[in-house]
Amino acid sequence: FCQTCSAFVIEPDEPGFHTDHTLVRTNYKSVTNPSTLMSALTSNEGNAQYLFSSETTNFITQLITAKKFSHILCVGTPRIHEMFSGGKKPKTMLLDLDDRFLQFYPPTIFQHYNMSANFFFEEDGEKYLRMFLKKSKRVALIFDPPFGALARVIGNSIDKLKAQVKEINPDAEIVVYWIFPYFLSKHISEVQPDLKMCHYMVEYENHPVFKRGNSTKSPVRLHTDQPLSEITLPDDNYKHCDKCNAGVPKEVLHCTKCKCCPPINRPTKHCVKCERCVRDHYFHCDLCEGCRPSLHHCKSPSLCHRCQQPGHKRRYCPLVTGNTQNGTVDSIPEDKKSDGKSYFTLSTEEEKKNLRKERKRKNKEAKKPAKKIKQAE
Repeated sequence: FCQTCSAFVIEPDEPGFHTDHTLVRTNYKSVTNPSTLMSALTSNEGNAQYLFSSETTNFITQLITAKKFSHILCVGTPRIHEMFSGGKKPKTMLLDLDDRFLQFYPPTIFQHYNMSANFFFEEDGEKYLRMFLKKSKRVALIFDPPFGALARVIGNSIDKLKAQVKEINPDAEIVVYWIFPYFLSKHISEVQPDLKMCHYMVEYENHPVFKRGNSTKSPVRLHTDQPLSEITLPDDNYKHCDKCNAGVPKEVLHCTKCKCCPPINRPTKHCVKCERCVRDHYFHCDLCEGCRPSLHHCKSPSLCHRCQQPGHKRRYCPLVTGNTQNGTVDSIPEDKKSDGKSYFTLSTEEEKKNLRKERKRKNKEAKKPAKKIKQAE
């Protein structure tokens, strides 16, 4: 298997096309676990692919097994799909944006799918989904969306998939597992009020920060409508809170004012003015109207993460587009500069059109070498 091209290679018929590429020999185990065989798309910001660590995979697998589901829909979670694929029960189907899985799975258990738009790239994608959900009694929906995705968009996709399950079998029981950072839990509550946050810290194998052994503990949590009292967390890092009747990290203390254990996996204190728990080294700043570290710049405008300049976000940064003629920070209206809000647009529709054409041209050029190799094969 060529990890550079993400394609199978027949030796020795194709020696010349992959001389400088990374080739690995395949066996039954690697082919049935393609996420370990393929290179993760971590360099692509539009399709960044972070895979669960073995500890997280085992925890979610045990959680699913204990509930005795008949069907599992793995949306953006290939590691969970691999743990159950090949067995008779429960049945599992992977819905993922990575079309490279088409080489490994038939359409009955994999569909090229965009969870943000609830869109199947293949015309018969929904037909195969209906075939999969036939005779479904207990269905688990496991979502691991990009952290930058809008919660209302993902929530809408969850509602549509749940509606499809109910349409096929009105009596089917559906349990949702949504993996998302705890600081975005309030957005989940707005679109899926039945989902509650489980304190289990989800870790990734190839994430630069949210992985085991890193000094920064993962803020990613599991949100579910399964009763939290039914979820048993590992004893090595967690304890049971009698007041919450749920597992929590050992360093977390129950807050009597919030009437729950704070999601922050560090020492906390309750701020009366903010009406929530914050990190213990934070102080309430009346000027900022919120809790901040002791050394911070009050009312500082939001800055671009790339150029450290106010007035626009990273996605609209002139350094990203590579074309400063499409607009600069100086073109931002004065009334938008003062409040520090993100505001950056191209000056005319013609410039936007030209930028789209340029992006399409670059994408075509990037795909040309891959097409030549494919034609040669």
